[in-house]
Amino acid sequence: TAVSPELTSRLATAHWVQACVQDGIRHPQWSFPHFQPSPGPLPLPEMAPCMVRITALDPSQRETPRKRAYLQDLARLLGAKVAQQTNRWGEITHIVCVVPHLLDKQLQSRACRSDIPLVSVDWLYDCFRMHCRRPEQPYTISSVMLSSA
Repeated sequence: TAVSPELTSRLATAHWVQACVQDGIRHPQWSFPHFQPSPGPLPLPEMAPCMVRITALDPSQRETPRKRAYLQDLARLLGAKVAQQTNRWGEITHIVCVVPHLLDKQLQSRACRSDIPLVSVDWLYDCFRMHCRRPEQPYTISSVMLSSA
């Protein structure tokens, strides 16, 4: 059953409460999709084969470690695995770029050689919002996009 927009705007998720407590601030609920109620049950079975690597965050931003943690939480909540330093390159199925022009050129080159999709963080956001694994193509980060940034 659908939840009315008025009620949804007042509902909080455990992820949002935990982030607020850990960070000592009241985050806007819209700052990460999983800070708002999901449109359906999670995890998504079609995300189970995915292992994502979150990359290209802005190191000059003080909140970068927290942002990485929240994005990793979102990926896990969706049903994907999050690549760690110990994972082999061949296990990674997606490179998720937060700030595409900050993507390491060697990482980009290796992903392209290995046919691993380079997608914007919007791919994760939309998988949550639309409650299904979205096709990668509309979210793909091309060399043209990287060089024009």
